[in-house]
Amino acid sequence: MTALTTTPNAAFALALTATLPPSLDGSSGENRGMGRQQIAASTDWDAIRLWLGQYTDQKKTYDAYEKEVVRFYVWVLANRGKPLSSVVYEDWETYLAFLADPQPRSVWVGTKRGRHDKDGGVSKEYRPFAGPLGPSSIRYAQGIIWSMCEWLRSVGYLAGNPIIRNRRRMKKPKRSQSRFLTEDQWRAVLAAIEELPLDTILQRHQHARWRWMATLFYITGVRTAEAINATMGSFGSLYDREEARTRHFLTVIGKGDKERAIPIPDSFLPEITRYRQAFGLSSWPAPGETTPLVFSLRTKSGYRSLTRQSVWTVFKEIFKHAETVLARHDPDAASKLLAASTHWMRHTAATEMLNAGVDLRTAQAILGHDSIATTSIYSHTEDLRLHRDINDKHRIQRPKSEE
Repeated sequence: MTALTTTPNAAFALALTATLPPSLDGSSGENRGMGRQQIAASTDWDAIRLWLGQYTDQKKTYDAYEKEVVRFYVWVLANRGKPLSSVVYEDWETYLAFLADPQPRSVWVGTKRGRHDKDGGVSKEYRPFAGPLGPSSIRYAQGIIWSMCEWLRSVGYLAGNPIIRNRRRMKKPKRSQSRFLTEDQWRAVLAAIEELPLDTILQRHQHARWRWMATLFYITGVRTAEAINATMGSFGSLYDREEARTRHFLTVIGKGDKERAIPIPDSFLPEITRYRQAFGLSSWPAPGETTPLVFSLRTKSGYRSLTRQSVWTVFKEIFKHAETVLARHDPDAASKLLAASTHWMRHTAATEMLNAGVDLRTAQAILGHDSIATTSIYSHTEDLRLHRDINDKHRIQRPKSEE
C-alpha cells in the first residue's frame, strides 16, 4: 500500500485537483483492462466522472450516485492506500463493515452539509457520513457502486468487477435463470397470437386481448395487481420542452400503495389504439376514463376488470399455444413454456430492459423495486461474460486415439 492520509478531505482534494501520485490515481491500477477501452479516461477519477456524466440531466439521481461513489472512492484512497482500479473483493467486504460503523468517527462522521469552503476548496470540516448506515442504505450503496464498476468493466476500463454481490448480506432470493422467456420463446408467443383465427367477433376479441396483454406486460413489467386495478384513464402525458414533444406514461398503484408513473415507449402507443378500437372504443382514452386496463370478453353490461386468476388463465393459454409453435423447431425450449406463468412476463421485461442497456436505476424505477439490488438480479451480463471467457479456453484434452 502507498501511504496517503487518514482524512477523506485530503484524499478528495488531491483527486479533484488531479494531484494524486501515479501509484494512486489509477493510471497503473492492478485491475485495469488490458484491451481497447471505449472511454478515454486514464485515471480513476476521470472514469468516475464519465460514469456520473450520464446522469447530469437527472439532478436527484446524480447527487445520490455522486455521494455514494465519492464516499467509496475517498475511503479506498484514505483507508486502503490504493487506487480504485486496484480494489479487490476483500476491500469491498471491509467497506461494507465500515459502512455499518464508520471509524474513526471524528474523521468520517459529521453534520456539516457541503464539501467546499468559501474559497471553493474541499472544506476541512467535510465528513462523508452523518452516521452509521442501516441495512437498506448499505444495500442501496452496494447497488450503485456495483453498477458503476460494472459499467467501467463493460467499457474496458476495469478488467473485472470486484464488487461481488454478497447474497448473505443482501438477503435476496437467488437469481433464477429460467423464470423468464428467452428471445425464441417470446417470439413464439408473438407468433402464436398472430396464428389465432379471426373469423368471428369473439375470435377477433380474443386475438386483440392476447396481443394487448402480452405486449402490455412485456413493455411495462407491470405486476398483475397493478394491471387489474388500473383503468384506461391511468394513461397520461407530459410535454417535454427540451425535445418539444409529448411523452406518455401509465400511472399504477404498486406495493405499499405507492403510485408510480411507468414511461410508455412510442412504439407501444399504436397498441393502445389497436386494442381499444377492436372493442369499439375511441382511439385514445378520455381523461379520467374508468374502462379497465384489462377487461373480460364476456360481459353483458359495460366492461369488467379481469381477476388475478383470469389474468393467470389467459397467460397460461397464450403460453400453451406458444409451446405448440416453438415445438416445430425447438421441442426442448418449447416444453419449458408450459411452466411459464404471468410473473414470467415481469421477469422477462426486467431482463430485456437490462440486456438492452437500460440503466439499472431506470429499470428499478419502472419496475417499482424498493432496492436496486432486487433489479440487479435480472442482469445476466456477468454470466455471459464468464461463459465467453471460458468457452474456448477450458476443454477436455482427450487422447488423439479417442478423437
